[in-house]
This record gives sequence, structure tokens and C-alpha cells, in this order.
Amino acid sequence: MQDVMVCRCEEVYYSAIREAIEQGSVTSKEIKLQTRAGMGICQGRTCRPLIEQVLSMHTNEAIPDSSRMTHTNPIRPITLTDLANNTKRDK
Repeated sequence: MQDVMVCRCEEVYYSAIREAIEQGSVTSKEIKLQTRAGMGICQGRTCRPLIEQVLSMHTNEAIPDSSRMTHTNPIRPITLTDLANNTKRDK
């Protein structure tokens, strides 16, 4: 298989995912922590299915719901101005 990009946000390639699996990663969460795949701006919404497919293909097992990758949404949006000024919004 070609070395294709699996996670565009963090620029993680198939070879890095495969290497993480060979080093003992058995869940998509472990792959995420080891490779940063799924930690980008989309929080794995784009690459999670592919990561789980690669993991399933290499382990010959279905991915249980308990080990699936999760994403975290921000509590509320923040403007770049507030971020630059390091101030809290009044709203």
C-alpha cells in the first residue's frame, strides 16, 4: 500500500499509523495519543473512520465502541481579538 496521508490536519501518514499498531497500540485512542492523528482542527471527524478501518484491518478485530476516538468541542467560541488580548468575554 502507498504511504497515504490519513490525517490531513496533523499530516499523519498510513506508515505512522501502522508503526503505532506494530508498537502495541490496540485502540484508536492509543493511536491518537501516539501519532496525533485526530487531534487537528476537525478533531478526527474526517480521519477517525479511516484510522479505525486501518486498525481493524491490522488487528482482524472489530473496533468496540468503548475504544473509539472521541472529540472535544470548545465550551464556547472565542474571538481572535479576545484570544490575542487574553481577556474574557462579558457575554
